[in-house]
Amino acid sequence: ASPPPQQRIGGGGSIGGSALLLKGGLELPMVQVKMAPEDPVCFGELGLLGIQKDRTASLCAENVCLVRVLHQVNFQRILSQHGENLVTNLIDSFMQKRYKSQTTPALQKLKEVGIFKEVGCSEPFLDFLAQHLEDRMFLAGQKIIDEANTDDRCMYIIGQGTVQVVKAGVEVALLSSGTVIGEITALGLESKRSASVVAKETCYMQCLHQPVVVRGLELFPADRGKILKVAFKRMGRSMSEVQEDMIEKMAPVGSERSSVRKRIEHFLETLRGSDLLKTAGSEFVEELAGVSTDRIYMPGDCIIEEGKRGASMFVMLSGEAGVYKAGGMVAQLGPGSISGELAMLGVSLIRSTTIKAHVICCMWEIAQEKALPILECYREARNHFKHIILNHLASSVPPLILSLPLFYDFDKKFKTLLGLWCEKRVYFPGTAIVKECSGGDRLCIINLGRAILEKKTVTIRTYDSGSVFGANLMLADPVHKVYLGTLRALHTCHVVMIPRAVYLQALEQYPALSAASRLQQHERVAAEELSQMIRRVCSKKLVWKRYGAILRSASGLAGMSDEEIIARCFRGWMEEADRRRESRIRQTKERAQAEKEMEQWLRKKREAVKRAAKRHEAVWHVAPEEAEDRLRTATTPRGGGGGGGGGGRAP
Repeated sequence: ASPPPQQRIGGGGSIGGSALLLKGGLELPMVQVKMAPEDPVCFGELGLLGIQKDRTASLCAENVCLVRVLHQVNFQRILSQHGENLVTNLIDSFMQKRYKSQTTPALQKLKEVGIFKEVGCSEPFLDFLAQHLEDRMFLAGQKIIDEANTDDRCMYIIGQGTVQVVKAGVEVALLSSGTVIGEITALGLESKRSASVVAKETCYMQCLHQPVVVRGLELFPADRGKILKVAFKRMGRSMSEVQEDMIEKMAPVGSERSSVRKRIEHFLETLRGSDLLKTAGSEFVEELAGVSTDRIYMPGDCIIEEGKRGASMFVMLSGEAGVYKAGGMVAQLGPGSISGELAMLGVSLIRSTTIKAHVICCMWEIAQEKALPILECYREARNHFKHIILNHLASSVPPLILSLPLFYDFDKKFKTLLGLWCEKRVYFPGTAIVKECSGGDRLCIINLGRAILEKKTVTIRTYDSGSVFGANLMLADPVHKVYLGTLRALHTCHVVMIPRAVYLQALEQYPALSAASRLQQHERVAAEELSQMIRRVCSKKLVWKRYGAILRSASGLAGMSDEEIIARCFRGWMEEADRRRESRIRQTKERAQAEKEMEQWLRKKREAVKRAAKRHEAVWHVAPEEAEDRLRTATTPRGGGGGGGGGGRAP
């Protein structure tokens, strides 16, 4: 509470307080300050933000006022502790009005940036960056750029104000309006800041985030090629002729996007040194080039992160990146390197390593959903990728056989022979591993992937990694001599198959007659249970299908697809929900009206009793309370008989 500098008469007993606003000695309309927290009145915010250095008016307390004061020093300290700055909304509109005549259009500012002049960036690229500038405000003494902070990679344009450049605690430069800072880091030409920048006074700035720059480079290949050239030059790295030719082909002539033919030629050149695709057909590679997506990664960016899910492959066109595993670098990637191919093929859904860009990396990303349909059309490429998967997963087969519960009672040497002599195959999504009602003598083991068992297009069950199917055929079951259903790959599957001949040969080498007999009995029972489950599920599906057809014809849904029926049911559900909501609202209003009428009736009844009590007070010569009690007793019906009328009349 502060003593009023100007004593006033009147309003001393009011709740809260009031103040007078004075300017040039003249009294302006009085400002009432109420104690309600939802209606606070704030003064001096422009001075707190440093927008106004001098007060433009005086505020005098008319009576005792409760005021909370926020000092600029404390405000700056809290901002620094939480790493915050002022992202302007209302302040931005104020600054735009205040400095509208002094500010330069953003596009013109970007054209004057030295690095953009040196590179020769196109106007569409600069216009894209200008549209994504973010307005910010920094108070005096607040750090705009911290050289110790490696996460901040933004570029700033000073709209109004002055900043000082500090290096090793010493001021080395003073920058004013129109200056651009941090553009080298934002463009990926440097991986860390070389100095700190501190606001000397309140500064209005525009910020450009590095992801916006990256997106611009992806959309404008011509500017991407120019910046990559400058990046290599500034980092003192010598570019090979192949890399330089790549960048030249990335920059189209007379258009924003390179032609399809140049893109395909570039892709083929890149893959010539790749062990993965160097033997693949040119037509297949051309198809991949058509569905690839341009990606730009700045120094320090994670291209692939260990432990995360992923389903795409990356082809590096230019740049350098490191491969990290368990925190340590194990390899280095350069132009033409391919990573994530097993994830793209659906073999490994979890990334096993981290790949981090060391310099600006230009890459092509090929997603699984786009690559696998192309793979189905090229037999040679499909066989090539199958061979790659088989080689990659060859070492996982022996441990799989050793840990399989199916052969738990057999000797370890017996299982080792099965692991050596078994067949390994790869099936891409949608491919049938075995077909129903077809003969065979192979046990199928899902080593990696997921498959579904179907019977006449009806899905019976799902088989995950480690599941087995067809063991009864390997054991020559006399009852079930064909596969009970079609086993179809849902994802890319690595399947281990053990023919009966291999099983008998291993059993001959390491006899285990009792274990083989128990296995045969167990699998015969399991096959019978599976057969019954298939019949039961198919019967349910058939009954439901017929019942659904009857319902459709009875309800007028015949000829409608499942999607149309679902949409119709959803609309009906929405209409019913609306009807019930309106009913609840109506009931609530009726209940409230009834309660209101009841309250009015009770109030009138109480008032009538009080008026009657006042009238009889003089007659009875009793207190009003006693008169009210007598009236209530007199007006209350008496129980029991009593015959005749007149009962309940007051004396």
